[in-house]
Parts: sequence; structure tokens; C-alpha cells
Amino acid sequence: MGLALQGQLGLLQSRVFKPEIVYADPHSTFRSMMYDFPGVEVDVGGTGDYVPKVDAEIHRINELYRTVKSGLAWRLPGLLVTDLVAYVVARMNIHRTSALTEAVAPKVAFTGIPVHAYHKDISLAFGDYVEENEGTTNTSCPRSSACIALYPANRSSSWESSSFKQ
Repeated sequence: MGLALQGQLGLLQSRVFKPEIVYADPHSTFRSMMYDFPGVEVDVGGTGDYVPKVDAEIHRINELYRTVKSGLAWRLPGLLVTDLVAYVVARMNIHRTSALTEAVAPKVAFTGIPVHAYHKDISLAFGDYVEENEGTTNTSCPRSSACIALYPANRSSSWESSSFKQ
């Protein structure tokens, strides 16, 4: 968990953000890391404590997750649950929020790249049928394969996809 937290803090700092406090569960691992990150306070909550803002955000993620899942025309395999969560969080981060002092979406504040609205960022949805380019060869082999769109993968609005057997 320490490496994961260090990675997250490093990513934020690489984008000129200055994290000052991390709210953490009362897990012994977090307690042992309270002084491992100079300039960043690791605030370990007590048993049964919760942070209302975090709780509300988790509730919103759960609501959108359930909404997208119920709209699928197929049963979501357990293997794709984390991909659906990534999709939901990506969708939430392209909308402006009152939590930021700037009037921009979290994705824009973090990457500096504007949301390309319909053309790239929201033209696909989780579970949409897509064809993934396999490259061009001088053979009769297919140049694409059938996939489903999972979530936006990078700053250039490419998508992660998953192939399926026909």
C-alpha cells in the first residue's frame, strides 16, 4: 500500500499539485506510514469513523456503476468489474465540480487537456461494440478484431478494449 500511495503522490506532484493531507482507513499499514511522506499528513481515521465527502463520492460512484451495469444488454462478468469502475470514474471526472476553485472539470485541471466532448470523450460507452485495428499486412488476415469498449485509456482519448470470442 505504501508503494501505491507513493505512486499516487508522485503522480500528483508531477502535475504540479501539492497534496497536503491523505485521509486513510484505520489500517495498521497506514498507521505505519504516517511519517513516511514529508510535507504530507497521513490522517488515519479511527475505527467506525468516516469522511463524509469521501463517503458521498463513493456513493456517487456506486450509483453510476449500478446505472451503467443495469443498462448493459449482457451480464457483466466479474473480470470486467474493475474496468466498469474505471469507466465510471473517468465519466465523473469530465464534469465540472464545485469542489474545484477553477471552473473546469477534474480531468482538465489534472491533465491540462480540454474535454473533447462528443467527438472523442463521450462518443463511446462501456460495453459498446468496436473494431480494434490489428495493423495492415499484405495477407488475407483480418485487419481488425471484434472488441468491446471499456474506458478511456490515456490523454489522447484512446480507449481500452477487450476482445471476445464469437
